[in-house]
Amino acid sequence: EKSRAVFYARRQPLLHFHLTREGERRADVRGRDGWTSLDLPTPITATSCRALRRLVEARYREREPARRSAARR
Repeated sequence: EKSRAVFYARRQPLLHFHLTREGERRADVRGRDGWTSLDLPTPITATSCRALRRLVEARYREREPARRSAARR
């Protein structure tokens, strides 16, 4: 974690959190095509936690092929 509430994978931002003016939380996850937002209820439910984890894992995996092909060049 280089910045507060920003998490990196291989030196690239992957996940960060926002607190809206209304006091709601939101997570942004970066994939190959940009950022995807996910609203996070307070307190976070098990369902929302699983949805966030699945989204982070999917976006992390979709970034892998680009990195591997670039390394082969």
